[in-house]
Amino acid sequence: MMNAMMAETVSQGTARRAAFGWPAAGKTGTTQNSRDAWFVGYTANLTTGVWFGNDDGTATKNITGGSLPAAAWNDFMAAAHEGVPVANLPGNWNGRVLSQVEDILRAQPGTEHTASIDAPTPQADIGAQAQKPVGSIMDIILGN
Repeated sequence: MMNAMMAETVSQGTARRAAFGWPAAGKTGTTQNSRDAWFVGYTANLTTGVWFGNDDGTATKNITGGSLPAAAWNDFMAAAHEGVPVANLPGNWNGRVLSQVEDILRAQPGTEHTASIDAPTPQADIGAQAQKPVGSIMDIILGN
């Protein structure tokens, strides 16, 4: 469930600039006055964090975690995953439990259930779209 929630940040949330064609998830962050901005994200193969800020603690020019950090993360991760077979994030949460809870709430006498949370759509099996095999993600990062 956590992977599904954090993947929404990349697919529809504040980190849309991080999306690079792989199943990915992560979290953006920005401190007060935009002193620090970051994006920490992951795929099934690699976790990476990107931080932007000034060493002296002064504010940046309105950088947010979803802007430059997410774009830099995108560039790095696209290069790091080049030639690596695409892999889904672990887990297979599909919202069934949530819909069962909603059904129970609707069936309760005197219970008014007005809000509904859209469950993420299960991802297609993109592992079948494998690219040329390599030793490991670290081989790519280290240039081996």
